[in-house]
Amino acid sequence: MSDKLLKALHETAQGLHQAGTMDAVTLREFDALCLNTSASTVQKWEQGQKRPNGPSQKLLDLVDRKGLEAMF
Repeated sequence: MSDKLLKALHETAQGLHQAGTMDAVTLREFDALCLNTSASTVQKWEQGQKRPNGPSQKLLDLVDRKGLEAMF
């Protein structure tokens, strides 16, 4: 898993959370939306209970190599 990507996505959403525009559940949903997966899956990744695979892993690798711009 690209820890850098997940961290970058989370930090972006966390900034919105700190600004009062996003709660913790929405923060996880934001990460999930960007990665086309469920919020519960992102939570399991965060807790180390599960590791991304397949398309999620490929997307994380792509963004790790080319930056967040590759997603948009």
